[in-house]
Amino acid sequence: MNWQEKLHTVHRMIAKSETLVRLAVKVRNQANIIVATHFSDLSISAHGEENGEYRLIEACAPDAENFIDAGANVGDWSYHFARAMKAKPVGLLYEAGLQTAEKAKARFKEFEGIQVVQAALSDHEGEGLFFEEATRGRTSSMTRYNAGTTAEARPVRIACLDRELQERGWNKVSFLKIDTEGQDFFVLRGARQLLAAHKIQIIQFEYNNTWLRAGAAFTGAVEFLKSNGYRTYHLRQDGLYSIDFNFFGDCYGYGNWVALPEGAQSR
Repeated sequence: MNWQEKLHTVHRMIAKSETLVRLAVKVRNQANIIVATHFSDLSISAHGEENGEYRLIEACAPDAENFIDAGANVGDWSYHFARAMKAKPVGLLYEAGLQTAEKAKARFKEFEGIQVVQAALSDHEGEGLFFEEATRGRTSSMTRYNAGTTAEARPVRIACLDRELQERGWNKVSFLKIDTEGQDFFVLRGARQLLAAHKIQIIQFEYNNTWLRAGAAFTGAVEFLKSNGYRTYHLRQDGLYSIDFNFFGDCYGYGNWVALPEGAQSR
């Protein structure tokens, strides 16, 4: 009997004990928290000045021709990106919340090349419910359990990036930012044609425990991007870092991630 067979025998013995199984669950949960905190601590916080987002904007926006902000809220990220562009700002802001979309429209009314679209992006088209929190609720979501208990359900149009950009005549995207409270992977799948043709130059998306409630897996998103010729990196304060995704797997800890076409420089 080799060591793998011996280990499997030990696993079977432990699995027969209700007490040891419950202990294993507690150990597993603590281990998951440690892994999640590893990535979260490296990002410090969700604020753009601390987690590397604004540094990435400063590096990419000056050369960008356009951008898309999926899950724009009132447009804080988009405003920073637009201000950093050398060219006349051209952008699409998708925000499912009615109140936040109206605030974003008012904020960008002086920007002729920027349009705010009140819709949710996903991998299919149609209509759905968006659970919107009051006062710019940043955890409003298409998933009920990701939104606060006081969130109000509102009907919203669901769109796919492939169709949206085709209708607008966009043939490429300089920068796609996604922050949709667990729907990020579905937004990516709705852009499969753009990704397959490498028409999106830079992608930034947020990952956290909202993915679990939305039924999405981070490793699935990484593999999907890889199948379309993109490599995924962890965004930190001082740059982008390669991660062994097969080793770490899904931990559902907060972090921002950046996908670039294979061969693109990451540091």
